Amino acid sequence: MELPVVGKVKNPFPWILGTAIGGTLLVGVIATVATINAVQSRGDVEELTIPAKEEALLSRIRASGTIVPLKSVNISPKNSGRLQKLLVDRGVSVKAGQPLAAMEKCSIAQLLNPCWSLNKNDLATLFSRQRLINNSFPD
Repeated sequence: MELPVVGKVKNPFPWILGTAIGGTLLVGVIATVATINAVQSRGDVEELTIPAKEEALLSRIRASGTIVPLKSVNISPKNSGRLQKLLVDRGVSVKAGQPLAAMEKCSIAQLLNPCWSLNKNDLATLFSRQRLINNSFPD
């Protein structure tokens, strides 16, 4: 059996027409089968679907990890000394001007070292700073 070739066929119109009709039928059959399958699967979904209800969510999620703050601030006193009392806990939000800690009050005698030689201006500065320190942290 010999297959027809374009050069050998005297009248190619029936072949072209037959190929076009066959292709159209093939596409129609495929589209019909796909539509039938889609309708059947939609029916299955409707049988398996129930309406949603609004209610409280009772599930809990346990997770482990590290909490990283958005902003971290290091705080240090203007003058050195011992911490007498911590007024806020770590991680608590504070407002501007809110006291965070109370420093131990000290006297000028504790600050003075016998090796230092101080003049009147230095002593006056030390006494004024002591008053500032003592007034900024009342009992």
